Amino acid sequence: MRLLLEIFLFLGIFFPLFHILNVLLSIKRGKKNIKKNIIRPVTILIPCYNEEKIIKNTIEGLLRIEYDNFECIFINDGSSDNTLKEFKSILKLKETKRKRRHNLDSYNMKCIYRSELYPNMYLIDKNNGGEK
Repeated sequence: MRLLLEIFLFLGIFFPLFHILNVLLSIKRGKKNIKKNIIRPVTILIPCYNEEKIIKNTIEGLLRIEYDNFECIFINDGSSDNTLKEFKSILKLKETKRKRRHNLDSYNMKCIYRSELYPNMYLIDKNNGGEK
């Protein structure tokens, strides 16, 4: 009976200490990996067509993202309502000369804008692509 008690006492002390040591080593290794792998940038593409009524909610949701290194590119696909006007009002857009990185097939782009309030938000205004 005493041997059984000593075994339980040993395991009750050894395993928690082993677990704590393992967690501390994991945290130390994790910090090294974070320094090596700086947070990668993410681009969120948001196609928009006649979204004037909901675009404010969408932008508010995007502003709550807690990720540090991201950009949002809204693509206004030739909206026939006041979507572009809403964007300009909410984001304080200014025309930019951002260059295209890839040559993807798309209908003519009219203009690329960048938000003066949120420098990580862009708007591409283009002609409607329609259905193919």
